[in-house]
Formats: sequence, C-alpha cells, structure tokens
Amino acid sequence: MQDKPESGHALLRAAELLRGLNHARPAGLISVKRTLDGQLLALLDTAGKRVYTTRPLDQLVELLASGVGVLSELDPAQQGPSQRGVNLADESLHRLNWLIGARLGRDAGLAPWLDPMQTYRLLRWPDFGEIGSDPEGAELCKIIERHELGIATIVDTVQLAQHRVFGLLNSLSLCGVLTTGPAQPTGPAQPTADPAKKPRRSKSVPHSDGWLARLRQRLRWR
Repeated sequence: MQDKPESGHALLRAAELLRGLNHARPAGLISVKRTLDGQLLALLDTAGKRVYTTRPLDQLVELLASGVGVLSELDPAQQGPSQRGVNLADESLHRLNWLIGARLGRDAGLAPWLDPMQTYRLLRWPDFGEIGSDPEGAELCKIIERHELGIATIVDTVQLAQHRVFGLLNSLSLCGVLTTGPAQPTGPAQPTADPAKKPRRSKSVPHSDGWLARLRQRLRWR
C-alpha cells in the first residue's frame, strides 16, 4: 500500500477529531493553534457550527494540512484571562468541513471511516448557502439523493476524477449528510437548499462581543 503524503496524515488527524466532536453530545469547542509558538489561529464552535478565525478558511486548511496548525479539544472548565484587541472573522463550520474533505480526498483519498465496499446515499441536502457554490458537488448530491450507490458506481456516473469524488464524499460525511442504506418512502417532496445560493458574507466579530467575550473568560489564551 502506497504511503500517504504527510499532508494527508496531518489533515486526517484534524478531520477525525472534527468528525468525532461534530457527533459528540454535547458538542465541543476546538482551538486551532500554531505548533511552533501556540499562537491561536481559530476557534471552532461545533455546537453553533461557526468558526472564529484569524485566517481565511482556505489558508486555515493549508495550515492544518502542512502541520503548521493543529486542532485540540478545549476543556470548558479551563479558566484564564481573555485576549484583548483581537478581531476574528465569523465563518461557517460547514464550509470548513467541506474544504477539509475536498483537500483530504486530494491528499489521502477516501476517508478511512468510509468503506469503499459500502453503498451510500444523501441523508439531506448540504447547506450550500453556508458552504458556497459547488456545481460538481450539487450534481453528485442529485445522483445520490434518491439512490443508494456504491462508490465505484458514483465515480462512473458523475464522470469526475476519483480523488474529486472521494473529496466530495469526505465533505458530505464531515457535514453529516451522507448515510448508508436505502431511502425510506416520504411524503410530498420538500424544497431543498438552492445550490446557487450565495454563502453569507464573513463578518468581523469584535473582541467585546458577548458570546466570544464570555467564552474567552473560560479559556487560557496565549
């Protein structure tokens, strides 16, 4: 078996932690810190599905893939002074999960928790308003929305590069909308998220914001 690139190893560790905490009850808080000096790069709120970050999300994924940034679960009981004068961009955790899944597909292939011999279908449409436009992802979602298909069949049907299909399936799984088993009969069709809907714009979260200020009081920031 061919060794995975180092970026695949680093990003896989991040993806597995995110996947575990995304399904945890209660949901957890995660920090992204620079390994060299412990500088905070981002704070992930898995309950609110938000990312408070000092970097654009694509740069944050690159830092995770290179091992420069590392995810770690925060202890809610930890106490410490808040950090002053820091403005963090408010981004979607759904979009971060989507980008991580896509990069993981390119660097490492299919996520290890997805069985290549299993069949998959769409549990519900991902929120492309949060994720951003992805026509190829929307097309794949249409295919597995009502049909339970094996991965090889999905690759043949969508006619995309294998690593791209792997990345999309990784992303759907991290976003919690990929499942196994046949679809159950339903009533009248419900409206689905518009793939063309533009994502909400990032906004700056001042350090005095109530939620973030209270959270910072619970965390020890370097």
